[in-house]
Amino acid sequence: MDTIGIIGSTKLEQTAELVQLCKDVSGILVKKGYAVLLNPSTGSTVDFFGREFKRQKGSVTGIIFDCNTEGYPELDKGICDGFLHCCTWESQPRDLVKNSRHLIVLGFSIGTTWEMCMSKFYWNDKQSRIFVMKETLKERLPKYMEELLPIVYVTAKELDYHL
Repeated sequence: MDTIGIIGSTKLEQTAELVQLCKDVSGILVKKGYAVLLNPSTGSTVDFFGREFKRQKGSVTGIIFDCNTEGYPELDKGICDGFLHCCTWESQPRDLVKNSRHLIVLGFSIGTTWEMCMSKFYWNDKQSRIFVMKETLKERLPKYMEELLPIVYVTAKELDYHL
């Protein structure tokens, strides 16, 4: 079973559109047999997605910190079927990318940009993709990032085709 990393803003802006997007994307991933890897920060967009994915009977692995947890938000470990342990929050983007076939982006933040950039150094297969959900976009990434990274802007309907 392939794993898809889910990344997004730590600040949840729960709108009807986001609720529908999480339902649609979760349904697609469950139907296609994917598991997800995510950081279950309580109250984040990613945590919200994880709850919906779990509700649809998907398998959720949480990436959690074992060593340096000072200053990091509380994690919602209850949505997770298993855990991938990394030592610090600094190693989390690397470990998330290394253990994901693709990434799905549910909104931009400093952290998501960091995670997307890590793919340049850890994905050598030329088939892995970063799927940026158009429904969450306020603006596109800078052109140089689009040229260097395997980014595909998609709607939920288009995601089904690309997977």
